[in-house]
Amino acid sequence: MDNSLSDVQLIFGTPLWRLRWPGSRSESLGRIAAQVEADISSGEINSGFNKSNFLGSQSRRCLLRESPYLQDADRRVLLEMFHSVLPLNTNFRIITWINCSPVGSHNSAHMHPGAEISGVFYISVPPESGRIVFRDPRPQSEMSQLSSKEGKIFNALAPRFPLSPAPGDVLLFPSWLMHQVEPGYGQKGLRISMAFNINGLKGSQ
Repeated sequence: MDNSLSDVQLIFGTPLWRLRWPGSRSESLGRIAAQVEADISSGEINSGFNKSNFLGSQSRRCLLRESPYLQDADRRVLLEMFHSVLPLNTNFRIITWINCSPVGSHNSAHMHPGAEISGVFYISVPPESGRIVFRDPRPQSEMSQLSSKEGKIFNALAPRFPLSPAPGDVLLFPSWLMHQVEPGYGQKGLRISMAFNINGLKGSQ
């Protein structure tokens, strides 16, 4: 897979994978965004599918292999990216859907029950879009005053980890990790992302 990058870091002792869509397929982002905007205009994508996306809209959920927004080559690249960091069984299952976020929209803090790994593929990210924020799964951390201190050690103990994604970023994380999306009050244009729920990881041998 050419021109792709991947990175993994631990936040709250939890792995967060950040991968990059290959530059050789960058034209796919514009094509997907155009199809999403057409489906918003037609009502195929609307606000009725999931209420966690306030002021935004989502598509219906479907298997990755059935997504109308991906060509076969796109699917192959995504699967190569997933396989590069995840030990997937032969019978893995990936559910996907589109998130559309206009100016001021946001997602409340939530998890993805019933899945092992969740993720998001950023298609279009206008400047000043809201960040995705991961939250420490230890609720006591929210009570700590350590987040007001400065320094590498204290920053690592902050109860929230905000991340500003870029178009082409693919984030993967355990589905139980609480996360939210901040309002993009200053963004110009529509932020479009594709979310994933993945089941079918190999167990220990």
